[in-house]
Amino acid sequence: MIFYDPLVSHYRNDLYHHQKLQYMTTSCADFSPITRPDDEGVIGILCRVDEKGGPITKVLNCIRPGNIMYMCAMGGLRLKFQDGSILFRGKKVKRIGLLAGGTGIAPMIQIIRAYSDHVRKHGSKVPLHGLNLIFAAEGEQDLAYMKVLNRVRDEFPDHFRFYVKLDKPPLGWMEGVGFVEPQDIRNELMYPPCDDDMVVICGPPLFENSMSKVITRVGFKSHQWFSFSEDGVSAKA
Repeated sequence: MIFYDPLVSHYRNDLYHHQKLQYMTTSCADFSPITRPDDEGVIGILCRVDEKGGPITKVLNCIRPGNIMYMCAMGGLRLKFQDGSILFRGKKVKRIGLLAGGTGIAPMIQIIRAYSDHVRKHGSKVPLHGLNLIFAAEGEQDLAYMKVLNRVRDEFPDHFRFYVKLDKPPLGWMEGVGFVEPQDIRNELMYPPCDDDMVVICGPPLFENSMSKVITRVGFKSHQWFSFSEDGVSAKA
């Protein structure tokens, strides 16, 4: 059983709204659901289950059927898809760039699914190449949701594309190798930056810190990008 903070329901139409899951008084963890706000009766969580798993893995390993948990809304992106427009902090956005590191792909999947619905509903009104993703990971075994990414790209080739970089690629790997560099942003995300562009960054703290510096070097202003590690906005703001 899960008890919800009322703010979870209040912000249920906002994408990438970070949440906290608490079991008893000693175990708690932040997470970004991969399910969409309108997916009722289920909460999708992406996490590692090996020794590199973070706090959310430890919490999930503790619970059993019938346990009571508490969920509350935290800060987050609060990206809105409504009336044929994409809004961030009340401003219309035409192009979105996603920078995901490892399990930081979780909130991106939620955004990609919502964007797919957006294109289905509004078709030609949606700008071409409006959603681009760079997915960085240590090895090929860390690439989650590749089937979803390929399926969306095949369905909407003029609206969504993605590029993968691995730090430790397998033999015969044909895509990017190493860390994400400014040239990757220019070639694979979007360039030059426009006032109605925005970039979403999610991954380990070191990844987010590095990416914020990279996109700043490329020319994006601080109001044009969002990263959870630098999000000081609480749900009650």
